[in-house]
Amino acid sequence: MDFTDRVAIAGEQESIITRPNLYAILLRQIPKGNIHMNKKVLSFVQGENGVMIRCSDDSTYDGNILVGADGAHSAVRQHLYAALKKDKRLPASDDVPLPYTYVCLVGQTEPLDPEEFPDLQLPLSQFKAVLENNNTYSWTTFTTASHTVCYNVVQLLNKETSKQNDSFRCSEWGSEAAEVMNKEVRHFRLPWGGKDGKELTMGDLIDRTPKGTVTKVMLEEKVFDCWYDRRTVLLGDARDKLSPAGGAGAITAMHDAIAQANWICAIPSREMSDIEQFFKEYRTEQFLIAKKTFETSRMFNNIGGRVRAAECMEFS
Repeated sequence: MDFTDRVAIAGEQESIITRPNLYAILLRQIPKGNIHMNKKVLSFVQGENGVMIRCSDDSTYDGNILVGADGAHSAVRQHLYAALKKDKRLPASDDVPLPYTYVCLVGQTEPLDPEEFPDLQLPLSQFKAVLENNNTYSWTTFTTASHTVCYNVVQLLNKETSKQNDSFRCSEWGSEAAEVMNKEVRHFRLPWGGKDGKELTMGDLIDRTPKGTVTKVMLEEKVFDCWYDRRTVLLGDARDKLSPAGGAGAITAMHDAIAQANWICAIPSREMSDIEQFFKEYRTEQFLIAKKTFETSRMFNNIGGRVRAAECMEFS
């Protein structure tokens, strides 16, 4: 991908990095004793003197602030909202299931032979997408410097296919849910050819992806209205779930983490009243940004899904 024009806009040239490498970079900056692995938060209690979380192994941890950054199906948010609903303080807009109209198959191949997949020989990452008329599927591929190909297939759901996929509504990313969809999409033609012009399909990529790593996920879309209460505040997908079509989900979460950290560092005391006031100001600052990013992501999602309204925007 050629991002040279972004230097003038953002100050740096953008690049693609694998998730494991990103994790390694972040982990190097954090003392090992500050991270507890294999922990699942089940519940928490909060009050004037602090907040305590309880994990599935019965361990507990005390603190002054709890940041719920545990994904779209956040246990922290669910527990927080249950308490707010009991107190009749939960906004009606947040007392509904996450809406979704798409499912997505996503994967990354093992390193491939550039002779067999000529696009890998090109100096820039090749990002290509396929949108077809009268097809509820769209698919995207892009090459990496590691000679792998990342790909996704997005399906726009109707009433019938929504029912078929409803059993996965509360599932996170998982390989088991992907097997049926793998078979449904493997014949889809890729927008680029192989050696000597050989036709390539999604099956060529799926078959060269490490077993168990192709995953299927629901693409929910929502910006929650309630971001905090007392000593607890939400972050990332736990707070606003964006479609990956706009490419803004992870970047938005990173930017928000910086903004939230700056606000937390500025809190003058450990008093709950001070904490909640700063959370209120943080939401006031960030809410409109979140809504505009959500609207942009939804527009790109609609274009990819071939929604009628998006087609009008695309060709008008």
